[in-house]
Amino acid sequence: MLRAERRINSGRDFFKDAKFVGSEACKGCHAEQHAEWATTWHAKMEQWPTAETVLGDFNDRTITYRGIKVKDRAGAESTVTFDVKTHKDKDGFYFTVLDRDNAANDQTFKIAKTLGGKWDQGYEIQIGVNYYPAILRYSVKQEAWLVQAFFPQLWVEPDGTADGRPRRLDELPMIRTAEAKCAGCHTSGFTFEKDKASGIWKAHGEGELGVGCEKCHGPGSAHVKAAEEAKATGRKLADADLRIVHGLKDLDHNQQTQLCAQCHGRSTNRKQTDLTFPQGFLPGDTDIMEHLVFWTYQGNGNPDQSRYFYRNDWAKRNRQQWQDFSKSTHFNKAGMSCLNCHTFHGKWKDMQLRQTPTEQCSGCHSAEGRAMRPQVELYQNSKMDQAGVRCIDCHMARIGFRSHLVEGTHKQKHYPMDGSSHIFQVATPQLKMQFGLRTACEVCHTKDRPLPPHVYEWSMQRPMTDAELHAKLTGIQSTVRGLLGDVMAGIGSLRGKPSVRHQARIEKARANADLVKLDGSMGFHNPAKAKELLVEALRLLKEAGSPAAAASLAALERRASAGTSTAAHADSAQPPPTQSPSDQGGRAMAAVASFAAVSTDVAAKPAPGKGAARPEPGASASAPDGTANGALSSAARSVNAAAAAGAGPERGAWYVSREGDNLWKLAVTLYGAGVKYPRIYKANSQRMTSPDYLPPGTRLWLPD
Repeated sequence: MLRAERRINSGRDFFKDAKFVGSEACKGCHAEQHAEWATTWHAKMEQWPTAETVLGDFNDRTITYRGIKVKDRAGAESTVTFDVKTHKDKDGFYFTVLDRDNAANDQTFKIAKTLGGKWDQGYEIQIGVNYYPAILRYSVKQEAWLVQAFFPQLWVEPDGTADGRPRRLDELPMIRTAEAKCAGCHTSGFTFEKDKASGIWKAHGEGELGVGCEKCHGPGSAHVKAAEEAKATGRKLADADLRIVHGLKDLDHNQQTQLCAQCHGRSTNRKQTDLTFPQGFLPGDTDIMEHLVFWTYQGNGNPDQSRYFYRNDWAKRNRQQWQDFSKSTHFNKAGMSCLNCHTFHGKWKDMQLRQTPTEQCSGCHSAEGRAMRPQVELYQNSKMDQAGVRCIDCHMARIGFRSHLVEGTHKQKHYPMDGSSHIFQVATPQLKMQFGLRTACEVCHTKDRPLPPHVYEWSMQRPMTDAELHAKLTGIQSTVRGLLGDVMAGIGSLRGKPSVRHQARIEKARANADLVKLDGSMGFHNPAKAKELLVEALRLLKEAGSPAAAASLAALERRASAGTSTAAHADSAQPPPTQSPSDQGGRAMAAVASFAAVSTDVAAKPAPGKGAARPEPGASASAPDGTANGALSSAARSVNAAAAAGAGPERGAWYVSREGDNLWKLAVTLYGAGVKYPRIYKANSQRMTSPDYLPPGTRLWLPD
């Protein structure tokens, strides 16, 4: 795990009077890092409009904004439906707010800047020295214009007609200038002040577009000066003279996370409430709460803030990672920061991740990992694993929305959910019943919203209602909880000193129970394996002379004969005792060792003709904490090897995908580990739109 001790106590004290110099000043000494940064969306957060940077459709498209509530200058409200037309010429990109009743009222505006472009792309127009967020926002993912953003009510004034009258440039409310609402996060190096005469916020200084080097490393004038002096005298720049921040080396996890929270947390400036970003906060500072009031569901009673959250205060919108992550045990207990998973230099995967999501999770969440919990080992070869479900599909489910509705979808009831939760808790059906969350389960199993047919094929399950999902989850956990209680009771009923042979059985039974307990999902990660381990534990305890275990097995056999679920006794079972962290690591390793020995359906040998799996090209060889390839234990590897046994696709050959296939399953079959799926995707990226979608009939090259 990447974790630093705090070297800098205060950014303001450390940087003192250092000034902004711009990212180009960094390029001379840090050309490689500058080139890497230039490819990120941080660098492209704001750009001047060109044929390459403008992603929206400006080919004479007409966008209709329906049912927009607008107010006249006296405050009277009306509802209008109006059109906006996009167009372009050799001089630039434009949009015109149309008046169907009187074309003389049409108002045309020129695009002056682009904002973002990975998910949605926004635009700004220019009003004097100010920039102003345009009504237009384009969904890059859906390749369509949004029809509910951005503040369409600001662009039309009611005049008694169905579509109102387009506002002129001088009629737009200047409280929403980019300098007050956007530029603090989308640019670097500027300061912002409110003009006393006009009351309009304006930018000052020589800044740059985008999130530049100094946004994260701090103002660089003192660093550049020291570097130039060292170079002139032929000496190496001493650490004491660096006068710049290295996030991983100099900041602790709280400082690192607060640095990101400036922009990745929806908020209002605590002192200047017109602003939505901090001023004067520098890398190394720890007082972000004194600069910003972060929005919450409870909030200040403002529905414009609370509507961005579910009733339990989990984020419902994008750009609220701080609100989620600061609640997580990753941050509060494990001391993790955003930089544990994300990077902006060197090699990275999609979403600026240091490794693939599965590699990152398995590096800690295994018996050998820092969490000392055998979750990887138990999850291996489960039905969900075979279906290609990754850790993040449940623990970072897309329960928030980034985009609004687009053209042609104005009758839909649901926004497209594409914002990942950063609390790392599973959004269960029970939480939906309590707080109205979108659940992690309904991403694949749902009767409540339309999904592409391939999602049902991928999940290999029928659509389910919320009640059915809740019953399935609680049923599995009740069954496993009951069996676990039986095992603990079986151990407790043993009397006298056991023989050496019986002692081995008892330890193996205890290790099976530990594996299930330490996994923490109460069987949900792999219901079949959890039940198998616990029933095996009961058999071992019965052989060791446990009367309680014998009684439990007899009861299970009677219920099986009667066709009754093993969950029937779960409500009366005592919950398993908790385990102290001090012996958790040893128990986890012992549990995994026993798991490999006890699981009779798992072959330890790889499939005939299959050698040791090699790392896929371009995949990182170590996890953030230095463990190799996610630190999968020998037991986990043996499970993967067993999954590879039998007929199936062959390495070094073409293969046509069948129904139910996905890259994870193919990687298990071919290379012995699902985490090696990027190897297949890299060889077929021109044939696939996403590693998560493999429709039947896709012709794939399976590298050797």
